Amino acid sequence: REGEQASEVFVVLRGELVALSRSDGREAEVGRVTAGDIVGEVTAVAGGQRTATLEAAKPTEVAVIGRSEFEAWLSARPDLGDEVSVQARDRIDRIQLVRMFDRFLGVTDDELMSDLLAQVAWGRGEAGELLFRQGDVSDAAYFVVSGRIAVTMSDGDGRERRVRELARGEVVGELGLLDRAPRTATVRSVRDTTLARFDAASFERLITRHPQL
Repeated sequence: REGEQASEVFVVLRGELVALSRSDGREAEVGRVTAGDIVGEVTAVAGGQRTATLEAAKPTEVAVIGRSEFEAWLSARPDLGDEVSVQARDRIDRIQLVRMFDRFLGVTDDELMSDLLAQVAWGRGEAGELLFRQGDVSDAAYFVVSGRIAVTMSDGDGRERRVRELARGEVVGELGLLDRAPRTATVRSVRDTTLARFDAASFERLITRHPQL
């Protein structure tokens, strides 16, 4: 369960688990874990509390591995350790995005949440990488899942001034979903950043299916 202290890692041998995360007093589905997947490894190794609740979606068998045994296994297989780290990061990013959708958009419908997640394009920008430039066509909103971005504006003589910085849990470019007007600022990554891009065309398709959005 989310919030519990972690001391074990689980490997799904058969079946399927559904991952649920609390937001504003309700639980939203943030992903599925199927045969061959490892889950619970981040908090088991790093310590801390579980970031999601896992329930069996159908009859499921898992292998339960203690923290010390799992750490020894990773130490002996550094190549697999990198793969496990990538999978864990992707899962954590997805949980963070679900909470952002709930907070910014007030999403309480599981079907709508699933549709939103299916329309997202994930991107990882290095420090200094351009997201969009002032004057570009507004065609998407970007959710800052991790990292930090800088917003700058050009004055009449072409010099740029920094307006603000946005960190994890914030959104930029959301007016692009509505008005398609030229971008009013330039946005770049300040450091390595994970972004979820939600484009205007997807937004229009979704509001046809889900008018409450």
